[in-house]
Amino acid sequence: MFLLVSEARNLKIAESTNNFVDFMPKSMLRVHPDFKDMDLDAFKIELNQPSNWNIEAAIDATPNVLDLEPILIVEQTGARYITYLEK
Repeated sequence: MFLLVSEARNLKIAESTNNFVDFMPKSMLRVHPDFKDMDLDAFKIELNQPSNWNIEAAIDATPNVLDLEPILIVEQTGARYITYLEK
């Protein structure tokens, strides 16, 4: 829970949430005939406190990760990313 909530409090996560909250409704409204003449980019849709929503989601998601075991991955090849393939 600590890790989930710590990540949820991150400013970048809050910004990403607000970008999502702005993008999704506008994407749906762009194809709606009642909004075809409206400049949807003239305003921004955002949450007053996006971190609160993220923290609540993190707390609610905690039971989903309780059965996970910690694992340490040490990257030593110089690769830019790590992938995991389940067998």
